Amino acid sequence: MTFSLRNSLVLILLITIIITSCKKLDSIAQRDIYLAGELGVLKNETNLPLNYPTWINRISSVFVSGSDVYVIGEIGSTKLYRDGYNRVYNYWIAEIWKNGIGVDLTDENFNGFTTSLFVSGSDVYVTGGGVDKKTGASGSFLWKNGVGTKLCENFNVFSPKSIFVSGSDIYIAGYGVDTTSNSRPYIPKLWKNGTLTTITDDAYDGVLESVFVSGSDVYLAGHKNYLGSFAKVWKNGISMNLSDIKYDSLNINDSWANSVFVEGRDVYVAGNNHERAILWKNGLAQYLPDDYKISFAKSVFVLDSDIYVAGGEFQGVNHFAKLWVNGVAVNLPKPDSGGLFNVTSVFAK
Repeated sequence: MTFSLRNSLVLILLITIIITSCKKLDSIAQRDIYLAGELGVLKNETNLPLNYPTWINRISSVFVSGSDVYVIGEIGSTKLYRDGYNRVYNYWIAEIWKNGIGVDLTDENFNGFTTSLFVSGSDVYVTGGGVDKKTGASGSFLWKNGVGTKLCENFNVFSPKSIFVSGSDIYIAGYGVDTTSNSRPYIPKLWKNGTLTTITDDAYDGVLESVFVSGSDVYLAGHKNYLGSFAKVWKNGISMNLSDIKYDSLNINDSWANSVFVEGRDVYVAGNNHERAILWKNGLAQYLPDDYKISFAKSVFVLDSDIYVAGGEFQGVNHFAKLWVNGVAVNLPKPDSGGLFNVTSVFAK
């Protein structure tokens, strides 16, 4: 049996693809991958047990330090409240779990929520906020080892989205609201050790979604609102270009930068561009494969040059969790099989 040069090249290409794909998928088996989603946490596609007295409203983040797994989110209050319009609501209690054991960060008199989590040495940091049931006053909080400190008096001043701790410095990315304007635009802000700084490299409003510190450099990811949403990344307050951000036929942009991670000299940003999950590496775009052409990337984590991106995709009204490893899509259990609806946080160990 003889092979033509063309057939030989095709065979070599197929073998190369198979070997490359196996190598990328094998990297998952060599590590523990933790995924935090809307209603739970997966470790290598297996649900981690979380104790809670009522029900889980939302899981927002996971962080692993040594052999300890930390998870934050909200659980439902056992009490109901009635607002001024005679509508009945549940209150949410901000919660943190360590190795499945939950501890309340707020009580039933406070409608609490969590947004981000970071562990540095023996210290555990959580950001979030809530609304006082009796007074209706809102506030943003930083919890360190379960003890809360108020960041500001109300959400208009600052709403936290992401935290990073480097040495003795605490960085929190988020946004405020300009209450002097009728349109009440969002203002991207960075909180560092008690000092708020507005990120203003142009005249447009926006939100910071993520912060990462590498050495003395501070990286921020988010979006600015200009003819829609425009994905942005900043290094030390100076914006960096992201490729392939385009306007549609109506001259509307729809791009989001949701998470930033730095390894060595490489800067990774996970987000969306016109309903497609996307990963930017050093500003260059890579669209992530999906099954239904409507997808989003919420979190990126890099370990020894392996890139883990987590998010989800939509099929009609249904949405499913999604994980990409080095650009290859990995099938996760569907919600009816113990899986997650979507993933908001990924951690590799």
